[in-house]
Amino acid sequence: MDTKEMFADLGDYTVEEINARWDKIETANVYDALESMGYSDQCLDIAIRPIDVSQKIAGPAVTVSGSKAPFHPEELAEHIDYRHRRLNAQAYKGCVIVFDSAGERYSAKLGGFEAWGLLLHGARGVLTDGPIRDTKELLDFEGFSVFSKGSTLIPSNMRWYYHDFNKTIGIKGLIKSLVRIDPGDWIVGDRDGVLVVPRAIMLEVLKKAEELEEGELRMRKALLDGKPLEDAFDVWGRE
Repeated sequence: MDTKEMFADLGDYTVEEINARWDKIETANVYDALESMGYSDQCLDIAIRPIDVSQKIAGPAVTVSGSKAPFHPEELAEHIDYRHRRLNAQAYKGCVIVFDSAGERYSAKLGGFEAWGLLLHGARGVLTDGPIRDTKELLDFEGFSVFSKGSTLIPSNMRWYYHDFNKTIGIKGLIKSLVRIDPGDWIVGDRDGVLVVPRAIMLEVLKKAEELEEGELRMRKALLDGKPLEDAFDVWGRE
């Protein structure tokens, strides 16, 4: 997939370069940047967590719509192969696959084999508002982050399937009931939570968040050097 054409609005930056900049910023500072611009409700449900607290995620969303599975057993094997090929075809370098579970809470929205295919096709990670399984295997995939609502033993076969790609979806939010995610919106997350940064304002939010991150780093250094908190806050504190 030609990401240069897809992301011409990034100018000279590549998706990977933008992701590397997001990786240096704590999500608290991303939230503060969004809030300062009037986007205070972009947080996803706090129950969506990384499978390892050290994981971070950043990348443009490839959205995947799901629903409860209507298949008969004889259709299952053919469908599984078909859906894996369709899913892998959507991935590109640096993207985040976002599964909308459509409220199905029990079966895994991602397992080890699916994750392996997505990793090979360039995906940086997966986010879902449902559970995943094969956690031990997923933790072995270097450079691949997984954010989910916990884990499960139950496979999705005969229970849930994905049927559409790169359509607008809604994932449960922390402040509002649903957060809209359009294809290409940036997903940014760490152990504190996950945010959706609308693509139209992404570069502006990134710049503001970088400035906040730099200010906090300078403030911490000043405190370590013995500067009184009040004085450090006067110089580096928020408005």
